[in-house]
Amino acid sequence: LLRKPPDVDLSHVAPIRATVEEAVQAVTGRLAERPETRFRDLVADCREPIQVVVRFLALLELYRDGRVALRQAEMFGDIEVVWEG
Repeated sequence: LLRKPPDVDLSHVAPIRATVEEAVQAVTGRLAERPETRFRDLVADCREPIQVVVRFLALLELYRDGRVALRQAEMFGDIEVVWEG
């Protein structure tokens, strides 16, 4: 017999809201101030790991659109980000 799992109350869990659109705005805002930076500097204000992931996705979107150039000198090294507009 299959039994229905018990309902779990999630009302005490606050959802983490992080959108790629907001992350793109945050990244472009920082790059407007400093056109050459590192990924670690772009995520320095992130409080949750999901925010770092979403900022990375935003960076990939900007790269795809040709708005940033990315460099990484060595595997697992710093990712250098250059604003190209």
